[in-house]
Parts: sequence; structure tokens; C-alpha cells
Amino acid sequence: MKNKILQLIILMLTIVVFPIKSYATELNKVDIDVELQDNGDAVITSKWNYYDDDKTEHYIVIDNLTDSEIKDYSVLFNGKPMEYEEDWDVDGSFEEKTGKYGIVKTGSGYELCYGKTEYANNEFTVKYTVTNYIKELKDAQLLYWRFINDDLSEPPKEVSVTISSDKYNINKDNAKIWFFGCTGNIEFKDGKIEMKSLKSLNKSEYLTILTRFNFGMFETTSVIDKDFEYYKDMGFKGSYYEKESKVIGFFKSTLGIASLILAALGVILLIVFLLKKWEKYVQSDEFEGWKDDRLNIDKKQYRRDEYFREVPYNGDIGDLYVILERNWTNTMENYISAYLLKWIKEGKIEAVKEEKGLLFKKEKVSFKIFEQSAIKSTDFVEKYFYEIMLEASEGDGVLDEKDFKNWAKENYEKLERKLEEFKNRSKSKLRKDGYLEIKIQVNKYTKYITTTYSEEGRELWGNLVKFEHYLKDYSMLNSRDSYNVHIWDDFMIYAALFGITEEVKKEFENIYPSYSNETNYDLATIYYVNSFSRGFSSSYSSSFSSSSSGGGGGGSFGGGSGGGSR
Repeated sequence: MKNKILQLIILMLTIVVFPIKSYATELNKVDIDVELQDNGDAVITSKWNYYDDDKTEHYIVIDNLTDSEIKDYSVLFNGKPMEYEEDWDVDGSFEEKTGKYGIVKTGSGYELCYGKTEYANNEFTVKYTVTNYIKELKDAQLLYWRFINDDLSEPPKEVSVTISSDKYNINKDNAKIWFFGCTGNIEFKDGKIEMKSLKSLNKSEYLTILTRFNFGMFETTSVIDKDFEYYKDMGFKGSYYEKESKVIGFFKSTLGIASLILAALGVILLIVFLLKKWEKYVQSDEFEGWKDDRLNIDKKQYRRDEYFREVPYNGDIGDLYVILERNWTNTMENYISAYLLKWIKEGKIEAVKEEKGLLFKKEKVSFKIFEQSAIKSTDFVEKYFYEIMLEASEGDGVLDEKDFKNWAKENYEKLERKLEEFKNRSKSKLRKDGYLEIKIQVNKYTKYITTTYSEEGRELWGNLVKFEHYLKDYSMLNSRDSYNVHIWDDFMIYAALFGITEEVKKEFENIYPSYSNETNYDLATIYYVNSFSRGFSSSYSSSFSSSSSGGGGGGSFGGGSGGGSR
């Protein structure tokens, strides 16, 4: 009996002292308070409630500022002031960023950065002033701001925004309000505008608020020679409001034909007639219905100690694009890293290091391309990125980082269309192979077309999650006898897809310290691969964010795309 009690005590102490890591960051809630000033500026205070368990910093992307500036920036960590770092280093260590915050100026705006400081449940209060927040139009005043970006590494589970004025009670008599990008409610309440989300946001969702204030309410000096309808039309494009107006337009077009029926049979018969027409339209092939993808994974349903111990998919890694894009971060960057490693392993390219500079020598890295024609591959994603590499190298068989980044900057629109094509082709391939299925739900007046996982698809993404667990804990689960350089190099390609190459390489070296001497991927090569892919992705994102108008809520100020943790 005493032994059993002792064993129980030891077990409890083990759980307390050595908790199982979850290796994940979650954004539980964002509360944003906007206080409009009489001069048209805005003081924005946002509270970001995270569960932090990896990476080193959070950052908020604010682009498309036009004549606005960010000033008076400060951050609290769990209610305590953080220290401002003048020259913020995004590549700094966790320790270097602890208790500190900073700002990075980009070509299109700012990144507000703050160190994670502690792996736990944390609340960061980010406060700053945006000048010229309210715009003076020809016929009204405008608030049009993206508060939550799409493509966040951790989309929030809950969002609320409160907009108030230090001078006015805001109500339906002096303002009109709309929001775009996610599911929620917006209303006037107690002299304020209040918006609340109704469900968790996914990576493609965002939050933009459009407000029309009566002319002359704020003494703003920011003037735009447009009327309000210009921005309203831009915001409605691709939004729920546009879809709603199309439905209304359908009924309006039928009213002309039905006017004689209205005169003869009255309003009730007209309504019956219109509903019948709409029902017939809904049932026809002409009506596409409302499309929805349910491809997001709740990774928390798998315990951290659940593992899958082999490569989880036997086909081309490009087939998995839509799954990884929806459920892992930095998808394009990770794919480029994975393909660079694959091409190094196959002898198609090689990392070349040389010192440049007259007085101060600095190591420069490029990739020498041995196979200088389009590769034969069934992987549609791989073929395209190889073509990019050949094009960016400008025919000299050498790819350097500057040329790679310039290609992304100059061709971002073409690349954006291609990334959308990757998602569609990935869906088609997974659907053809039985991993995805389409469910169509039709009733009298609605049609919903949903793409979701089949039983085989759920098993596949479950194995992907568990394989990531396995790679992160590899040295804990295996011995030196497991060493096989070819298998480990294949594992590294998947580690790149998950964005964990450096972490997994250390796991391998814990078991077999000579791995770096025998693999195609020494530590420097992995660093350079990640640097190339990160630079390419960053150049693309900055160019696209500054130029894109998007769907519903397009053309707004502030915000942009991306952000989260890194």
C-alpha cells in the first residue's frame, strides 16, 4: 500500500515538473477599443489574449496607411509596461525579445512587434494613435479600417471592436455601419459602435469596418476627392451585401414581368409567384449556390503524445497544399524550403558559399542549378517553383537571394493567381483520390455546396498532425540504431513543410551527432534554404498587401495581410 502511494506521489510530481508540451500558439480573443478624436485621429487600444508555447514574438501588420502615421506606440505584458527596443531584430532570440517591444518599418507600412516573454496564457495590451484616421469625402466622412488581417498565423477565436467618440454619441442618426470578412453582428449601443464575431475566424477571414459619418462631424484635415458611394461599392464587392443585393436584383427583374399579375391577383399571389420562380432558379444548374470549405483541423483533438512514425502521404507533397495552407502557417515559404531541400538531395542544385567585399568580407550564398530546364515531375507545385527558380536566375545557372526576392516582388500578381490555382488543383486531386468529398444540401430556397474531408481524408490529416509530433520528439522516441541518412533526409523535407527544420535537425543530432557530416543538409545549408524562402515570401507579401483590394471590404485603410507569430 505504501509503495502504491509513493508511486502515485512520484507520478503527480512528474506531471507537475515535466508537463507535456503542446508546441502551439493560440489566439483566444482580441478586444479592440477605438476612441475617435475631434481632429480625426484615433487612439486604438487592443488586448490580445494568447496561449504561447513556441516562437519568439508576435507582430501586427499595418499597411495601406496613405497619409496616416502611427505614433505613441506602447505595449503592456499582463498589465506591466514592456521596454521599447529602438532597433527591433525580428531574428533575435527569445531571451533578447523578452519584456521588449519594437516597430519595423516596411515598404508598405509598419509591423508592431513584441516579444512573447513567457510561454503561458498571456495578455498583451497594444496601444497607439493613428493620425488622419477619419477621411473627409465630398458628401460624408469615412472610417474604413481593417482591424484583423487575413492569413494570420493564429486566427482569433473571438473578436470584438468598440468605436466611440470623445465628442459625440454615435447612432443611426449620424452614422451608418457595415462590416466585412467574417461572421458576426454590428450595432449601435449606448452611443458607440459595437461589433462582435459569432464564431472563430479561419485563415482566409478578416475584419474590416466601414462607417459613414455625417459631413463635418470631425475636424479632420485628411481630404479625399471621392464620394461615399465609391468606397461603399468597393467594400461591397464580393461581400455578403453584394450577394444579398444580387438576390434582390433577381426579384426586381421579375417584377416588371409580374406587374400585370400584381394588378390582377394582388400582393399575396405576387409573392407566391416570385418564390416559385426563385425556387426553380435554386434547383437549376444555373444557380451555383453558396460554397463553403470545411478543411480546418482542430489539432487539439490529438494528444501531444500521439505519434505517426512514417511519412504520412505517398504521393506528391504538392497534393497536400490546401490542407497545409488551411492548417499550418507560412505555407508558400515552407513549400519553397521543402523543394530546395528535395532538389539538393536529388542533385539538381547545390548551395555555393563565397566571400565578397574588399575590406569587410561577408559570406554570400547562392544556389548553383545543374538541371537548367523544366523538370519532369507530376507535382504541379514543384514544377512551378522550379520554373520560378530558372526564371529568377536569368539563365546563368546561379540563383542568388536578391534575384529570387526581386522575382517575387515583380510577379506578385501572377504568383497570387497561381497560389489560388494550387489550392483548387490540390482540392481536385484529393477529391479524386477519395480524401475530400462534396456535400450538396438543397431545399426549396437555398443550396449549400460544402467541401469536407472523407473518412480517409480525416485519417490523412490526423497522420500529418501526429507525424509533426513525432518529428519534434524524435530523439526522445528513438535510439542511435534508428539512424538512416536517407530516411532522415526524407523526414527533413516534411519538417520543412511544417516549418520546423532547424528543430528537427537538432533532434537528429541528439541521436547521431555525425548526421551533419553525412547528410546533404548541413546546418548552414538549412539556414540558407530558410533564408531564401523567407525572403521570397516576405517580398511577395509586402508587394501584394500594398496593392491588393481583396473581396468584401476591399480598398480599406490599415491592416493588410499576414501577421501573428514568428
